Amino acid sequence: MMSDITPPLTASEDTPPAPSVKSDRPKNIREFESKLRELFGFSSREAKTVASRGWAALTGEPIVQKFDEIAALIAAATKQLTETEKDIP
Repeated sequence: MMSDITPPLTASEDTPPAPSVKSDRPKNIREFESKLRELFGFSSREAKTVASRGWAALTGEPIVQKFDEIAALIAAATKQLTETEKDIP
């Protein structure tokens, strides 16, 4: 008669502890993109696409608002440079 063998439910002393999921989480969207490429083999373009949508969903950080702020800064800098060029003889 065969007896059932049950594997132990506790980790052995040789087994390293599992990494903490929270401490291993990306701290910003760039780290998130990097992890997508490194761990899942996404291309750069794929990682940027997934990260841009996923990061906002995970953190509640409005990515579109960031882009709008950057666009406004670029527009202001462009206007300032254009006005400065007019002053140059």
